[in-house]
Amino acid sequence: MFRTNLENTFGPAKAVHYFNHYRYVFGSGYREEYDPTIAVIDLIHVERLSVQHQLELMFSSSSKDAHTIHLKLYRADSPSPLSDVLPILENMGFRVIGESPHALHFDHGKTVWVNDFQVVASDGKTINIDDIRDVFQEAFPRVWFGEAENDRFNRLILTAQLSWKETALLRAYARYLKQIGFTFSQDYIADSLYHNPELAKRLVQLFLLRFLLSKIHRKNR
Repeated sequence: MFRTNLENTFGPAKAVHYFNHYRYVFGSGYREEYDPTIAVIDLIHVERLSVQHQLELMFSSSSKDAHTIHLKLYRADSPSPLSDVLPILENMGFRVIGESPHALHFDHGKTVWVNDFQVVASDGKTINIDDIRDVFQEAFPRVWFGEAENDRFNRLILTAQLSWKETALLRAYARYLKQIGFTFSQDYIADSLYHNPELAKRLVQLFLLRFLLSKIHRKNR
C-alpha cells in the first residue's frame, strides 16, 4: 500500500527512490496509528526540512471528531516538547487534549520527530480550519522562533482570523495606550478584543485605511 500511494503521488521513478529511502523509517507504533496515505503526506513534510527550514507543520481537521484539529510538527534531531508547544497553543486559544510523538530513524543516522498534537478551541466552539489555516501556519513558526510575541493577543489569530503582523499591530496599540496612562492592563485589552473579534478586525482595517490615505496624501503633496 505504501509503495502504491507513493506511485500515485510521485510517479514510478520517484516512488522507487522514496520507497527505498523510507521503507524502514516508519516504526510499528507509527504504522498502527496511521495508514499509508498519511505516511506519504508526512514524507512530503519531512522532505521540506533543511538547515534553513528547521520546523515544518501541518494543520488539519480530524476525520473522527469535528471539534478536534491535528497540529503536526516536524523537526530533525529533536522532538517538539509539549512544555514548549503548550504555552503557544494556549495563547492562541487552543487546548491540547492529546499528543502522539513518533521518531523516524533513517539509515544514515538522521532522526526526524513527528509530534502530532490533538487540539480543540478553548471556548469549545467548532473551528472552520479553512478560515485560519494560512494565518495559523504563518504565525506559529514566528512565535516558536521568537520572531513574534507569545501572549494573549495571539488568540485573535483564531477568533478574528488576523495575521501575526495584524496581531502585533493591536499589541502595539495597547502598549501605546499604557504609555499615555490608559488604566486597563494589556491582558484586559487582549481579552476585550478576543470577545469582540469584529471590532479587532475593524481596528486593523481602520489603521490600514488611514495608512493608505496618508501615503496618497504624501505622494500628492
